[in-house]
Amino acid sequence: MEKKKDYTEGKWFSDDKGYIWRRDPKDLYQNGGGVAGDMPVAVCDRGWYGDSEGYPEAGNARRIVACVNACAGIDTEWLENNGAYAVPVPSLRTLLNQRDELLAALKAAEALRRKGLINSEPGEMERVDSMRREAIAKCEVQS
Repeated sequence: MEKKKDYTEGKWFSDDKGYIWRRDPKDLYQNGGGVAGDMPVAVCDRGWYGDSEGYPEAGNARRIVACVNACAGIDTEWLENNGAYAVPVPSLRTLLNQRDELLAALKAAEALRRKGLINSEPGEMERVDSMRREAIAKCEVQS
């Protein structure tokens, strides 16, 4: 028997009231009322403040949902022990840029190999070597 997860799996959704759901909120209402038995996973509260003050519950719910969905498939214990404060994690944009640079360097090296070093233009091998070294160096610094 598979061990029960210690959290609600799957994509989460939020609404403009600070509720966090397992289904898209627009799918929760039929004929103007909620679907029977469907309860939110969590609720972000405004706190003890009045209407004009307090926590931004809808914004907090959106942020929690975005983080949960971004961390899908990552073990909770690992997240707790290796969170952003424990290990500097490069941004997604940085990782995508590194991937693109490494891919370009690999494609250039492959094209050069296929054409044969004898038929390459003067300085082409050096340019490809430079691309390769720079891409590797950026990845090693960020790791």
